[in-house]
Amino acid sequence: MKNYIKNNTEAVEEYLSGLTSLELVDMWNEYAREHNSDREIFSNDEDFFNTYFDNRVMDAVRAIFYGDYNYSHEFVMFNGYANLETTSSPEEWIDISELAQAIIDNPGDFYDIELEDEDEETE
Repeated sequence: MKNYIKNNTEAVEEYLSGLTSLELVDMWNEYAREHNSDREIFSNDEDFFNTYFDNRVMDAVRAIFYGDYNYSHEFVMFNGYANLETTSSPEEWIDISELAQAIIDNPGDFYDIELEDEDEETE
């Protein structure tokens, strides 16, 4: 189902600010993957470690030791040195203004958003 948003920065930022943490992470990850960014955010769970550290225990230990890792946090990402950082508030990692501008510049990259002109009415 498409979300119809006015085609201006303020409206898009307001929409993004109203999303749940998981929805915002999904939106951010769409942006990160589309722009080949290394700022993708993952769930801090066994699947993450199996995907990125399968049978490489020492690599995982190094990434945790040199990073800022907390087992009880819900989200994890690689920092610029391939070490792990965690948070339970992914909003601190997401630049809402940057994401809003990306949506305005490339709305087709975001599967569930449709921008509308200021004078259009939604059905």
